[in-house]
Amino acid sequence: MRQCCRIFILITIFSYLNIYPQESGYSGLNPGGSYSGTADQKGVPSGEINPKKIYPPNSREVIPALNFKDTDLRDILRSIAFEYHTNIVVDNSINGRASAALFNVSVLNAIEMIARDNGYDFSYDSLRFYIKPMKVKLPPPVPEYEPEVQFNKGKLSLKLMNADVNKFVEKLRSATGKNFLLNQGTSGRLSGELKNVELETGLKNILQNNGFFLTASDSIFYIARSGYFSSLEGSNAPSKSAGYWVNARNNRVTLDVMQANLDQVLTDIARQMGLQVVKLAIPTASVTVRCTEVPLDVALGYLFKGTEFSFREENGAYVIGPKTSKNLDNTKLLRLKYLRADKIKETLPQAFTQGISVGVSLEHNAIIASGTNEAVANLEDYLQAIDRPVPQVLIEALVVDYNLDNMLQYGITAGRGDSLASSRPSKYYPGVDVTLSGSKVNKLLNSIGTINLFGKDLDVAKLGKLPDDFYMNLKLMEQHGIANVKSKPLLSSLNGHTASLKIGTVQNYVFNEIMPITSQVNSTFIERERIEKIEANISFEITPWVGPNSELTLEIKPEFQTPIGPFVPDKKLIPAINTRSMFSTLRLKDGETIILGGLIQESETNMEDKVPFLGDIPFIGKFFTNVDKKKSKGELIIYLTPRISYGDDFGNSYYEYSK
Repeated sequence: MRQCCRIFILITIFSYLNIYPQESGYSGLNPGGSYSGTADQKGVPSGEINPKKIYPPNSREVIPALNFKDTDLRDILRSIAFEYHTNIVVDNSINGRASAALFNVSVLNAIEMIARDNGYDFSYDSLRFYIKPMKVKLPPPVPEYEPEVQFNKGKLSLKLMNADVNKFVEKLRSATGKNFLLNQGTSGRLSGELKNVELETGLKNILQNNGFFLTASDSIFYIARSGYFSSLEGSNAPSKSAGYWVNARNNRVTLDVMQANLDQVLTDIARQMGLQVVKLAIPTASVTVRCTEVPLDVALGYLFKGTEFSFREENGAYVIGPKTSKNLDNTKLLRLKYLRADKIKETLPQAFTQGISVGVSLEHNAIIASGTNEAVANLEDYLQAIDRPVPQVLIEALVVDYNLDNMLQYGITAGRGDSLASSRPSKYYPGVDVTLSGSKVNKLLNSIGTINLFGKDLDVAKLGKLPDDFYMNLKLMEQHGIANVKSKPLLSSLNGHTASLKIGTVQNYVFNEIMPITSQVNSTFIERERIEKIEANISFEITPWVGPNSELTLEIKPEFQTPIGPFVPDKKLIPAINTRSMFSTLRLKDGETIILGGLIQESETNMEDKVPFLGDIPFIGKFFTNVDKKKSKGELIIYLTPRISYGDDFGNSYYEYSK
């Protein structure tokens, strides 16, 4: 009986282990082709799909093979979502590249492996997967060291490690029971250690060693910043007008000096930071500077600004001397990210190029600046300020020639009344907003202004977004002879640059002409051929400017040359060229459409009907011939739709055009 119980217990334990296997850490692909992992946070799978959990769509579907090499992570995830009809939300800040080769893994495990193995956070809910940057847990702030101050039997002992002067004074008051006052605006830190010294002697030495000054008056100790070359030292009370404070540590400099000797300030900075300094001449100048925790080079720039001296770093040492010294010239390669170096050189303001030599490195797309350290630094700051992402504008242009006679012949329907256009559509021209009611359309048309150009009224109307059925209506009108699409160019240009397009035909006409040649003996005539070229072109010039809030200003200059009559190389049928052109400056938003119209052309054609044979008899044939003159009128309409593009590496938020 006891043996049977043991067997029953072993079978139960074995069955439990098979049904609920022990979880293991992430081990990649196991021999069975599944992905193992641990569930360390809510909403993160453990590698084995739990049938009781609700996952995003098609998470359990198996991917037979997934192979990418050096591919954008966003493209990999989008491909999985598109192929297996699941939902993935990828954070916009993710822009890395990855290589992956996976076989026989579920959609859920594949997405998790791609995200986690590339250092991104992975989570999901019942509808979608989320991929975003991993939140970096910042280490807890290091507790600030408390100053140790002991005062026993008139003897002072203290231990300071970068202690704040205000906290140190508080400890002094508490330990000694004496009165201490800090001069207004005094701040800084102290380090040092003293044991069993006289109070005043110890305080004077520890404070002086850290750039402070101590004086006593009427049982009150006054503490202020050290005041070299001021009225502070040697007096019985601190003076608020004393302005000298230099604190330089860890490549950070804090200055509060007023009419201080430049050479003394530089000496104090070099002493505190252990700098190697070479002085070609003693910098004799008075400076007033206040800055807090700035880099060393920035602090030196403040000190030398407006003086006749400058500096240059060379092999870890700082060389100081007059600006006119050639030993201080600095040469620097200033790389540009978005602007062209050869173009920006031509537009540099004279204030940034005085006293320096400016060159261009086309291979590096960089400016080579050589001159004083201050002048080169000023030019570098200017280039960093203007080197911003330049937007690219894609301009979709559609040129349609409408036959007004055919339009009136077929008729144009227009909804009237105040009801929505969904029940009574409005169709004046393709492109008029079909969601407007009749009264709103009339109000819109009445608000359109006119510009007199070349003796004709040019209508300018902002249409906004083109309706979905615009091209369908346009195709229908083409089939009925109402519309003729003359051109549909796509132009792309950088902000502020002109994009041009020219499409047309050139016909050569050969003419024979006789040229007389006269000599002293006789005159002769030579027959020669002369070639004349006649062009019929459609040309566009568009210059875009991108403004704030995705607004654009377009300067457009279209020109249309249309031959009247057959355009064939027959010198007996040389056509006249009808030219229609305009110049306009418009403003609209990204993706909106502007319509330009009013270029109306009138033409006259002769329709001849005659009786066969009889109509061809000279003189008599005109009695058997009927000639009808037909006048036609056409209007040229131009639709312009600009779209702004910033590329894949930066967004609109980085293009601070309005600043």
